[in-house]
Amino acid sequence: SFETYNSKTELLCLVKQNTPEPIYEADELLSQNGHEVLRLPPYHCDLNAIELIWSLAKRNVGSKNVSQTPKEFEDLTKQSFQSITADDWKKMTDHVIHVEDKYKRRDHITENNLESFIINLRDSSDSSDSDDSLHVEFLDSDFDYSD
Repeated sequence: SFETYNSKTELLCLVKQNTPEPIYEADELLSQNGHEVLRLPPYHCDLNAIELIWSLAKRNVGSKNVSQTPKEFEDLTKQSFQSITADDWKKMTDHVIHVEDKYKRRDHITENNLESFIINLRDSSDSSDSDDSLHVEFLDSDFDYSD
């Protein structure tokens, strides 16, 4: 409920809590036909093979784009996309799978070590309520992300 003393942050939180998730027609159509829609996390182009192919095409165009007319530039762009092979796609998707596996391993390490991350708000040697000190204990291995 809305109170006149709510802060902007509290109001935005209420809006977020009461706003239904959007329903996308494409998702509904796919779901009705037995498909599950998966979405990539935002700002992770390294998990999107299409972005990697796009980058490859741009590099091809950029390496040959010197004082071109608009028509020559258009032809060069078409040629760049046409030169992308099934092998290029396989390399990019394999790379995405490798990066995804790397993220999964890191997430697994983080999830396992979160249990050993302890925050004590009171020093155990001092039972006084007036001295609330913050102690953070962690293992060095919690931050070992080597592959």
